Amino acid sequence: MGAEDSNSRNFEPDDKDFLILEHLERDAGLTTKKLAIAVSMPQTTVHNRIRRLKEAGVIKKYVAILDYRKLNKPLTAYVLLDISYEDHSQISKKLAAMPFVTEICAVTGANDIIIKLRAKDAEDLGEIVLKNLKRMGGVARTETMLVLETAK
Repeated sequence: MGAEDSNSRNFEPDDKDFLILEHLERDAGLTTKKLAIAVSMPQTTVHNRIRRLKEAGVIKKYVAILDYRKLNKPLTAYVLLDISYEDHSQISKKLAAMPFVTEICAVTGANDIIIKLRAKDAEDLGEIVLKNLKRMGGVARTETMLVLETAK
């Protein structure tokens, strides 16, 4: 068992940790100084809490949130896939390699996998679904849902 495993088992975040995490979720680029001011705590305390959150595995990594409109991919869609169970691992690997796919989840219910993807427009989306997803071996059926608005 590694140090991270034992740390994460004993770690209990408190209200101050959750406050720090709330600010980091909104802007992971905040400096420790600005974050300390925002949460009304000493900078050293905030630094130590962030270090502890990382060591416990609560903070896994920092990522950039992209503006897909500026990348000429303003259309967001979710595609539900019904697949052959035997092909699950292979299909997931193929999907992960596709540049337009931003998220892949195995789900319960009527479908097996849901993917989130980005496209330039309806024509681009059609090509993605018809030429890439429906032709993939092991995919029995797809259902595409366009995102009209994102609230959070």
